[in-house]
Amino acid sequence: MTEGRRKDRYGVFVKRIRSLPGRLLLSLLAIHLVLAPLLVIFVFRMAEQNYQDRFIDQSRSDAQWVQTRLESRAIDSWNVQALLDDLVLNPFRQSVQLFDSDGIRIAGAGSLLDASVHDLPEDFGFGQHGDGLYWIAQPLRDDTDRTLHTLRIAYDEAPISKDINRLYSRSMQLAAGYLLLVVAAVAAFGNYLSRALRQIGSAAHRIATGHIHDRFRPSGNATEIVELAADLEHMRADLVNRGQLLEEQRLYLRMLLDHIAEGVVTFDFDGRIETCNPAALEIFGYQPEQAAELVISDWLPGLRMPPTTDADYPAQQHLGQRRDGSFITVELTFSMTAHQDKQGYLALIRDISERKRIENEHRKNSEELAHARRLSSLGEMAASLAHELNQPLAAITLYIQGGLRRLTSAPGKLCDIREALENAGRQAQRAGDIIERIRGYVKKAPLRVVPTDINQLVHKAAQLMETETIGSITGIRFELCEHLQPVALDPVQIQQVLVNLISNGIEAMKTTPAPERLLTVRTGCNAQHVNIAVEDRGCGISADIADRLFEPFVSGRRDGIGLGLAISRSIAEKHGGSLDFKARAGGGTVFTVALPLPGTQQAP
Repeated sequence: MTEGRRKDRYGVFVKRIRSLPGRLLLSLLAIHLVLAPLLVIFVFRMAEQNYQDRFIDQSRSDAQWVQTRLESRAIDSWNVQALLDDLVLNPFRQSVQLFDSDGIRIAGAGSLLDASVHDLPEDFGFGQHGDGLYWIAQPLRDDTDRTLHTLRIAYDEAPISKDINRLYSRSMQLAAGYLLLVVAAVAAFGNYLSRALRQIGSAAHRIATGHIHDRFRPSGNATEIVELAADLEHMRADLVNRGQLLEEQRLYLRMLLDHIAEGVVTFDFDGRIETCNPAALEIFGYQPEQAAELVISDWLPGLRMPPTTDADYPAQQHLGQRRDGSFITVELTFSMTAHQDKQGYLALIRDISERKRIENEHRKNSEELAHARRLSSLGEMAASLAHELNQPLAAITLYIQGGLRRLTSAPGKLCDIREALENAGRQAQRAGDIIERIRGYVKKAPLRVVPTDINQLVHKAAQLMETETIGSITGIRFELCEHLQPVALDPVQIQQVLVNLISNGIEAMKTTPAPERLLTVRTGCNAQHVNIAVEDRGCGISADIADRLFEPFVSGRRDGIGLGLAISRSIAEKHGGSLDFKARAGGGTVFTVALPLPGTQQAP
């Protein structure tokens, strides 16, 4: 047997000994090991005492018989010696000696004939003097009950000692046999009792290691074992049912992930991709076997991981790179994942390239349509203006030419010249009236002031610019002050101011990298004003136009006409407020609209 097998068997033995049945049976065996020897010793002592008592009773009865026989005869040395010789022929009697009243031996037969009466003390217990003989002293009396002689009889204790030794040996053999029987019975009963428990333990171990589909039937019929086995089988069946439900849910979730249109990707804090669904592989053009060992930056280059301390990650747009090197626009939504002690990110990825293309085409068509409408309106306005101004301008030309001719041909006719110039002046006034009417046509309507929630107005303006922010991959962050009181203003005109500022901010960040395109709209108030700040991260305002930025026809954009900021400032000033700007630390510009609080307005 190898050392390993010996250790295994020893381990099994120790395990059984330490089990509850093992401890119980060991206790039972220990009790028998203590009680059995005590019981054997007790029985042996009783038997030994019985042997000794029988021997003593027999010896004393025999001594009385010898005494009676001697008392019935006349004592003389010859016939007494013959009688004593005859008595010792019985091996039970080892020595028979007769002494007179002075202790002088009269006759004797057997052993120890040279001993005096004092050397032959009477025994009152078996083996009292350790000489192997049991001595009895019997007085011989006459008819007057006077002691005449003393009879000393020695009985052999050896046969009884041998019988006692044989009894002791048999008792030990019986005790050993009993203990062996007890050990065998305890082992058999322990094996029977622990077999069912071992089966239950083995079944529990199989269940704990995941083998829950094997039914369990114990071999024992003890009530506790049957109940424990029933509970274990119920737990196993319940685990099987729960496992089936979990497997069905897992397959259902797997089916959903496999058929969902959005890409679902999980990755750790280092960016290593852990799982992804088929839609994510299709979006970026990878096969399942090609996605091993990828990091999220392989699909989303330049992606900045969201901070792990944030609980909310707003949706954002980003450029994704396919396996063939082409770029696509995707929409990302992040969330934190935590499973036990493992944390990471879950990203939902949607390919919006086609939507962006359609939006760009729609925006382009809208711009072309708006441009055509503007051209049409300008054409109609120009035709109307030309038609209206044609006659007064022609009349002015004729009057001036007529006046010049009169100055040349008849210098003295000042009345005619004065009349021609007066007519020309009237025609010029007519042309001015025509222009004034057109100016009144394009002039904005008067202010329609109502109490307005500033924060709601900011959100509405941002909603109007949603298409532009998405198209330019620009994020908007709101830092709005709560509990702002309503302000009396024209919501349409102030909203137009905000739309213009947001549009300028988006345009200013066209050259800014996409991940850094963030427009911040902030509201606040002081003792007299409510402030609305629009902060971009663009290239800032050029120094050569900073002083003239709010003048008409001054623009920092190549295609700008320079009227937006001028009109916006005029609207703010009409409300009794102001529009100013300052450079942002780190690059960009902050435009601030200040509107007076109720009770602090001044007439414009």
